[in-house]
Amino acid sequence: MPEKLTFHQRYFCGPNAEKTKKQQKTAAKKAMQSMGIGNSKASSSTDAPPTITNIYRDFMKQAGVTVKSKGYWNVMKETQERLKGSSSSSSKGGDDGLSRERLALLDRKELVELCDKKGVDSTGRKPELVDRLMDFAVRGTTSKAEEPVKKVSLAMKLLTSAKAKAKAKAASANKTVGKSSKVKAAEPGKAGKRMPLLLRKGSTAASKYQGVSPLKSSGKWQASYQGKYLGSFDTELKAAKAVRDAAEAAESKGKGKKAASAASSGSSGMARTVASSSSGGKRKREETEEGGDPYADYETFEGAQLDLTDSPLHTVQWARVILDEAHRIKGRTNSTALAAYALQTQKGYKWCLTGTPLQNRVGELYSLIRFLRVRPYAFYYCKKQGCKCECACFMRDRYCPNCGHVRFMHYSSFKRDVSNPIIKYGYMGAGKVGFQKLRQDILQKCMLRRTKEERKADLQLPPIKVCIRKDKLSKQETDFYSSIYMQSCVKFDTFVHSGTVLHNYA
Repeated sequence: MPEKLTFHQRYFCGPNAEKTKKQQKTAAKKAMQSMGIGNSKASSSTDAPPTITNIYRDFMKQAGVTVKSKGYWNVMKETQERLKGSSSSSSKGGDDGLSRERLALLDRKELVELCDKKGVDSTGRKPELVDRLMDFAVRGTTSKAEEPVKKVSLAMKLLTSAKAKAKAKAASANKTVGKSSKVKAAEPGKAGKRMPLLLRKGSTAASKYQGVSPLKSSGKWQASYQGKYLGSFDTELKAAKAVRDAAEAAESKGKGKKAASAASSGSSGMARTVASSSSGGKRKREETEEGGDPYADYETFEGAQLDLTDSPLHTVQWARVILDEAHRIKGRTNSTALAAYALQTQKGYKWCLTGTPLQNRVGELYSLIRFLRVRPYAFYYCKKQGCKCECACFMRDRYCPNCGHVRFMHYSSFKRDVSNPIIKYGYMGAGKVGFQKLRQDILQKCMLRRTKEERKADLQLPPIKVCIRKDKLSKQETDFYSSIYMQSCVKFDTFVHSGTVLHNYA
């Protein structure tokens, strides 16, 4: 069995797997068939391999256009010639030659530029942009004389007059407001100017505002800022305003902290402690974070939150949260773990007290890391270059509600670097590297391990007295014991003779 495993890892599934000559020949044949080189035996597109050209040929066949050429570059040349011919002749899409066939071949950037030229909304994914451009093409061909004239009803007249009266009342009320109210209204910002709403850089997300995501179950919008849940709101704009208020409050607090730290730089305060890797002493938090937090600019998406409005524990912002018997939240998706994650702290001071952080597997440690919010191992991140997406939970939708990229572009740092290599390779190769990361990057930085012998002087426990007592069994007890003993010996001997001891180990 070990010989087969080494052969399998060498040529198939190992981290440094190499292909044999036979595998290289078959791979070359498949590559030639997919690129359209040589005589392909596939008579129809259903028998052909799922390459880009074959998939494009199937889509064009469904649209009623037959693609005769073979190979990627030949197909591209044919499509360019077809587009030139369609642009010269008048089509149903209008004078500009807008057709669904042409728009499907364009990239998203080209579609956005085309939407900006036409004055159409350029937010959303590629299919939405194509639909908007086609609607614009159809509506643009109709003349103004053919557009139906809207009939103004009596109800519409009453509504417009009521709106005009309400605006006049609001204007008169604003004029009567004194100078004191104006000063109070100008307090949140600088000189009456407030911070603008925080917008995302990417336009493919569910919301264009930072920290705002929709809740499909209730139809509301939830807001979060720097990992702190702000609540759920009826409209997207209200949630964006809540994020802006939180950003302004954090900015004002940051300025106050800088002034206080400059004034009392020499004074010693309470600091969080972590275990030292070299010696058994302690270090201050400032010493461990000399390089700064590389994930400070990331947008943290907390996901759907539990409705804990009736819980008195979750309405208070605690100075410090300590979980006793913390291994009770080893299941990261159960209700106990989710309720523990939702506990709010003022400065993020959290402790986990447990005697068995690991019981069955390495993955049980993730719930404790998630509660302590140890970066980067407690979150999911996006593989897209330049994307600063950070999710506290795995999303179930096809697209990420935080950054808008595909769900499978996201990864868990704990699974990728620690648990998966250990499960797959054990204490060899990548598994050994995973154990080293678990020890050096996680446990040595956030775990304090104390035994009874180390704290003997502080605890002052009484000494252990071991007393050995030899008792004799009665006649009934000896008969019962001997019968069970003989029965287990017979079972074990049968397993040994048949070679199935390991199968019946439990």
